[in-house]
Amino acid sequence: MDYSIQESDAEHLYELAEFVVSENYEHHAGSCDVAAMHVEIMKIYQEELRYMPNSRIFVARDLDDRIIGTIRITRWDYEMKLPMQKLFGEHTLKKVLSRNKAHPAVWHIGRFAVAQSGNRYCHSLFKQLIVCAIIPVMMHPDSIIIAECDSKLNRVLSALGIRINNLGRSIHYLGSETIPVCITKQGIEQFFYREYAFLMQKTFGDVKRTLSDACKFSGMNLSV
Repeated sequence: MDYSIQESDAEHLYELAEFVVSENYEHHAGSCDVAAMHVEIMKIYQEELRYMPNSRIFVARDLDDRIIGTIRITRWDYEMKLPMQKLFGEHTLKKVLSRNKAHPAVWHIGRFAVAQSGNRYCHSLFKQLIVCAIIPVMMHPDSIIIAECDSKLNRVLSALGIRINNLGRSIHYLGSETIPVCITKQGIEQFFYREYAFLMQKTFGDVKRTLSDACKFSGMNLSV
């Protein structure tokens, strides 16, 4: 396999921000003013620094140590303002909470990007990153995932069997049409158990070790 997936730390957040912004604009907008991109990169970098204490970040790198995929999951502490609140307003998150049990475990997924240009592992890497990120979600029976989801990604996730609930109208963000979404644990567990079993049987090296380590870190005992 020509890449590895590792859990990352604050030292690599700026590199992550650069990758996420450049990939979004390359695939959705085609081009962007360099100064505007720099502003977005700094904004994301500073935001991710604030989320870091409650987050886990997974980064895929090729044999030349270049980032080819990223994803971040954060457990919300009910205090820090999330991107969904900033982009879509407080009422969007309140809508999620009103539909579920009191004080559920709320997880925010963000910075999900996979390089597509020249990446023959794009499809498998896409699923591997999701599985890594949602391992802690599976630990809590009342888990809820929220995200700001690109409209194209929304359709892809639905095709994978992930049940997505749209929470409002879309906006234009990071070069694409972006929708606030919510996914319950029940809406993603079928995807998780199917893909985790498949990946552990077919995947080798660093990716398999990262999946196993993430499960152990979260206290999950999954045997396949």
